[in-house]
Amino acid sequence: MRLLWVLIWASSFFALSLQKPRLLLFSPSVVHLGVPLSVGVQLQDAPPGQVVTGSVFLRNPSSTRDRCSPKVEFSLSSERDFVLLSLQISVAGAKECGLHLLRRAPDVQLVAQSSWLKDYLSKKTNIQGVNLFFSSRRGHIFLQTDQPVYNPGQRVRYRVFALDQKMRPTEETLTVMVENSHGLLVRKKEVYVPSSIFQDDLVIPDIAEPGTWKISARFSDGLDSNSSTQFEVKKYGTSTGSQCRGWHMYALGSWMRMIKRFSFGGWRIRPSW
Repeated sequence: MRLLWVLIWASSFFALSLQKPRLLLFSPSVVHLGVPLSVGVQLQDAPPGQVVTGSVFLRNPSSTRDRCSPKVEFSLSSERDFVLLSLQISVAGAKECGLHLLRRAPDVQLVAQSSWLKDYLSKKTNIQGVNLFFSSRRGHIFLQTDQPVYNPGQRVRYRVFALDQKMRPTEETLTVMVENSHGLLVRKKEVYVPSSIFQDDLVIPDIAEPGTWKISARFSDGLDSNSSTQFEVKKYGTSTGSQCRGWHMYALGSWMRMIKRFSFGGWRIRPSW
């Protein structure tokens, strides 16, 4: 029995000795514009005393000379074989490396660069990378009107909620637009929202024709983050809309819970104003 264990130990040691050291990268599969990306770098099966230094960054796979994010340095060894880093693509970085020009399923490449890859592992290049999906959509935007139907001459009150990827309040600059029933732009505003909530109103002209109006909003530096809501304009009709009492501007925690229920549970919220 003891001989069997010795043979098992010897075979496992021999198998491990044949394995070459490797540099591994770990990250989510999607990179969001302006959102930090957690990147893990691990040195696997390195011999004792081995030290590996290098950097990680994001780049456009179609134009590998241009980096989309700054380089972040790392240093690994056989004793400290894992490190967690953070990379982020800014709006300026996406434009500089040409990511904004990629329309269909754009990719961004996560790259590790180290002379160890070429010198120790005898590779042809000192870099290795993997392609990730790139999304310029930033966070979540919810819009809400105080009623679903209005008459010409009535005032429309609306709110815009800006949340980050984790459904938390965020301070952002928003572009808010209003279109009439003919699709013509009647209002466009760029506003900074420090409290994650923007509130505004507009008066429907007395000569407005019946039809569907649209209010849309997006993060000003994220073209793919557009969200919208609609309301009806009817002449001489009675605007109908249930009311939900008890909402207050400072009750942000309750708002977030109700927004989640509204988004994923099918509620249609109509607060009092």
